[in-house]
Amino acid sequence: YEFGKLAIKINEKFNDLKLKCRITFMYSAFILPWNEHWKELYPNFKNAIETGYQTGDLYYMAYSYSHLIQRVPHMNINEIIEKIEAYIPIIEYAKRQVVVDHAKMLYQVYKNYIGKTKDRLSLDDDSFNTKELYDNLDNTVAKTGYHVVLLKFYYFYHEYNKANEHMQQAYKTIDSLVSLPMTADYYLYATLTTCALMKNDKIKLNKNIKKELKNNIKMMKRWAKHCPLNYKHSLLFMLAEYESISGSFVNTIDLYDKAISSAKKNGFIEFQALINERLSIYYLSKRKKKISSMYMTEASKAYLQWGATEKNNFLKENFSALFLKENKTTTSLDFNSITKASQAISKTINYKDLLKSLIKILIENTGAKKAILITRKNNKLYIEAENAHKTDTVNLYDNYMLDKSTIVSEKVVNYVNRTLKTVVLDDALEDDDYANDKYII
Repeated sequence: YEFGKLAIKINEKFNDLKLKCRITFMYSAFILPWNEHWKELYPNFKNAIETGYQTGDLYYMAYSYSHLIQRVPHMNINEIIEKIEAYIPIIEYAKRQVVVDHAKMLYQVYKNYIGKTKDRLSLDDDSFNTKELYDNLDNTVAKTGYHVVLLKFYYFYHEYNKANEHMQQAYKTIDSLVSLPMTADYYLYATLTTCALMKNDKIKLNKNIKKELKNNIKMMKRWAKHCPLNYKHSLLFMLAEYESISGSFVNTIDLYDKAISSAKKNGFIEFQALINERLSIYYLSKRKKKISSMYMTEASKAYLQWGATEKNNFLKENFSALFLKENKTTTSLDFNSITKASQAISKTINYKDLLKSLIKILIENTGAKKAILITRKNNKLYIEAENAHKTDTVNLYDNYMLDKSTIVSEKVVNYVNRTLKTVVLDDALEDDDYANDKYII
């Protein structure tokens, strides 16, 4: 990485335009993705392209165009498609067929995500044939890349057997992609596909598979340690999937949630969508439909934000029960409750009356059967007020510590207080984490 930056500086110092395009490309394609956020790739490849135009270095200019459209987390799918449509004629002019083929295949993948190919499970249309493209590929790198792209594509639509076929083919020559970030794609989706096959009872966890999965995770750990901006969410995602096979429910959920947070923090909307989707499916496998629905809704929102309308259609067709009709009462909570609370505060100067007003507003706007107001004082939690069950009465308390209370689950409250996460339970008595809670029992 340091030598790469030094090469860039020396080239700039001597203003050597003849080598600038290839140096910038090599640095951006093979070094930068492992050390800086992918959003930094775009301006670097643009710089290489501009220099290639000036000097006539069409070879590396074409490669720069191809890589420019591969790692663009800051763009939605429609923007990416527009870029590719503009770049393909330029790449064709450079007469680098292997680069043209790869760009066209990515173009078809993104078109598929918005429903613009022959059908959902095909990249083909009137101007593109996947088999013909593969038959014309003449080098190992291109063929391996082809299989990695289809590994990701079929996993995306839950076609795990087909994904596995391409995983097995890519595995044979994956070393040909050394130093390219597509290597990380392979290890991620190989792990996800293998875990999905085990969850669907297509394969059994044995010593060889366990060894392979651990090796995949070990590789991603190395990259995540070196550049967490790009790879931490992938590592956490892999760990969550692996843990979900036979590990702890609590640990699995925690890893999924951390993976979602990492993807969101670093601007990877595609992975926000995918990880939310997989967490939703995991909750559904544990018969926790309400929580599953929440995460599937988040996945849907993220896919639509990214522009993957066809994937969103796929989810709605295959998980229709999780797409509940919007609850207008709940949705209006933010606006109605805040408005009424503001009015209550402006009209009420008595603290106890204010507490009663707030509790009643919450009950009214959420449709809840019970509401409790808890405050934090000197790092301790106190219950201030609760509505009496099935009545309009609001009970007020003075210095009623949470750990002395019998009116709410201390374990649930402490978890929310510590993690700031929502807890929704379908059946608390069947939940491993809360079944023994004294309040729930």
